[in-house]
Amino acid sequence: MLRSDQTHLFTAIEIATLFFCRVSDLYLKDGGIIGFIMPRTVLTGSLQHEEFKKFKNPPMTLHKILDLEDVSPLFNVPACALIASKGGKTEYPVPARRFSGKLPEKNLRLAEATQYLKAKDYLYQPPQIPQTKSPYHDFIKAGATIYPRNLFFVEFVVHPTLGIDLEKPYCKTSQEAVESAKEPWKNITVEGNVEKEFIYVTVLSEDLLPFRCEFKPVVLPIKPTSSGYRILDVEDLRGEGYNYMASWLEKAQKLWEEKATKRMLLEYPRIISYIDYMKKLTSQNPSKRYVVLYNTSGVNIASCVVDRQNQPSFKVGNLIIRPNGFVAYETTMLYETDNELEAHYLSAILNSDIVNEAIKPYQTKGLYGERHIVRRPFMLPIPKFDPNNPVHRRLAELSKICHEKASRIKLTKKSVATRRKEVREALKAEIVEINKLVSQLLGTG
Repeated sequence: MLRSDQTHLFTAIEIATLFFCRVSDLYLKDGGIIGFIMPRTVLTGSLQHEEFKKFKNPPMTLHKILDLEDVSPLFNVPACALIASKGGKTEYPVPARRFSGKLPEKNLRLAEATQYLKAKDYLYQPPQIPQTKSPYHDFIKAGATIYPRNLFFVEFVVHPTLGIDLEKPYCKTSQEAVESAKEPWKNITVEGNVEKEFIYVTVLSEDLLPFRCEFKPVVLPIKPTSSGYRILDVEDLRGEGYNYMASWLEKAQKLWEEKATKRMLLEYPRIISYIDYMKKLTSQNPSKRYVVLYNTSGVNIASCVVDRQNQPSFKVGNLIIRPNGFVAYETTMLYETDNELEAHYLSAILNSDIVNEAIKPYQTKGLYGERHIVRRPFMLPIPKFDPNNPVHRRLAELSKICHEKASRIKLTKKSVATRRKEVREALKAEIVEINKLVSQLLGTG
């Protein structure tokens, strides 16, 4: 289902494609016909489905597609039906029939359902995946799996008489982390003093808006190095004199051993191994000043630039707590650079309507629309930043203007989508110019 150079897509494989191929291989005789309901994402430009649509293993001939995306209620994700026979070779385009209509209820008999449906025939051709990706593509990283949130996302507690110790502030699991937790982590909390060296900030995807973000404090057992982070276990912390962080991590480890599944514990007996899954925490580089962030998934992209040397402080009572650094969270993608103009150049491009629309054919779809974004923007031929290129420089300048304006917007909406829309509306003039320049840059104008 994947080429040998696509191992990074293993976690994105759709189980229905494996089932389709395996069933056809085991139970169909040559010329035998299969009709199979599939998630409609197999028809999109998603990279993990590129090989499946070739129908080579086993060799199959795709005869017809029934496109059910516009039928509701039906399944929890947009669906289609593939009709194929074993043997031969699939040649595109393939006849397809698109059904649309609203059914009075689920599970109607076909004869009754057809009364509510319209059908339109078309020829299906797989979307062409861009062959020339951006030079940035392989340098875009996913954020760290700081999970369970209850054990690391915190708020600060002020003692009614003693106040708060800025060297080792008293922390407890943030109320937001408690409320968002699911079983078996529901209502789990940790509290205690933590040395200031281990207080960092991160950004959740829901707090990421165009040209703006809101930060959350987190407690992490890491120390910055010249090229990444060094993660410390309990013994390391105690050996270096950080007894408070060691005690916090001991509590987190105990809860991990009590609540994590047997499989998780077998693979990650120490929680510090899990929060550094695939080195996504320790590989982040604190020596790179600027971080371009955008959301890993969602219908639309939102991006901003984080300056590691200009982190927000947290006002606790009359005192200020300053974080030790920034780490990117798993629901965001990141690019790190020391070049401020390059960071803003990329953020402008990512916030453009041009890129947002260009990746739609390559996004998987769920019940509420397009889902995964990941590296798809950089499947487009976004060129390397050139400080001598006036278009590049203007995009960077516009992003800086937008960041400054966005920081002053008083948001009135609550949902992520409406807050993002509110920001974009306030920056409408700048985004119109960004769109023109990005269109020119990518040759889509």
